[in-house]
Amino acid sequence: MQDITEKIIEIITANFPNGIRDDFIDTNKILRIYSANHADKNISRDFIADVIRTNGIENGGRFYFTSNDNAEDIKRFIDEILSAHAIAYYCAVHEKHADFFAAMHVFSPDVLKKILQTVVGGHFYFEEFCAAKRTTRLDYEISKIFMATEMPLSLDDLQSKLPYVPAEKISAVLSNAKKFLPTIEGKFCSVSKIQFDIDEIDAAKQQIISAINANGYAAPDDYNLASNFAFNPDLAERILRNAIYEKFFSDEFIKRGKRLFKSKYRRRRKF
Repeated sequence: MQDITEKIIEIITANFPNGIRDDFIDTNKILRIYSANHADKNISRDFIADVIRTNGIENGGRFYFTSNDNAEDIKRFIDEILSAHAIAYYCAVHEKHADFFAAMHVFSPDVLKKILQTVVGGHFYFEEFCAAKRTTRLDYEISKIFMATEMPLSLDDLQSKLPYVPAEKISAVLSNAKKFLPTIEGKFCSVSKIQFDIDEIDAAKQQIISAINANGYAAPDDYNLASNFAFNPDLAERILRNAIYEKFFSDEFIKRGKRLFKSKYRRRRKF
């Protein structure tokens, strides 16, 4: 039956470039074409439907069949993208190269992903993106970009370096306050690039303890971080205070609003 299956797939590929359903109408069309070309062999619509479901790429109630030549062309196209970019989201690739994929009768990112996942060899094809390396992660790629520069970066700056990553995916990574902080100008900087005056921070910790012993809590005016603010003029005072708290104070003090209280339990550092 393998030769019959191959003939059915050839008919579908040639006559249904925009996808086929496994319903009565489309399977009956296949049956008529097959019977006209191979009158000596009888097949049923149920057999055709099974071939469609088993071999097609399902998306939105339709099944898509891509010729081997088209699949290889798509794979080579993705190879070129990944030779220049570490990570590429299917939705961004499909949107930026809509004409190319329309010519290949690939009308959705999901179909693109499923085609790539059926191609033997090549790169790594994950749920939302493809990558040249198995260990590729978007947050790592963004961190590497920040490590390569001393300047804060905007979302547009990052998108120019990650053209196949949707803006909302980059924004989601930047929202991690343990790794990235917004600047006064609306850009972002890596927490690893913040300059800290450790002597001042150590002194501030003692000032906090003294204030707590005296009043039960420490307010911002009870401890001095002026040097740290001067070292990081791109950051709002509130943002930098939170970063200093998470990195240096959170294991000993509990933060409630702007006030710090003595913790009953030592917490593990987050950095």
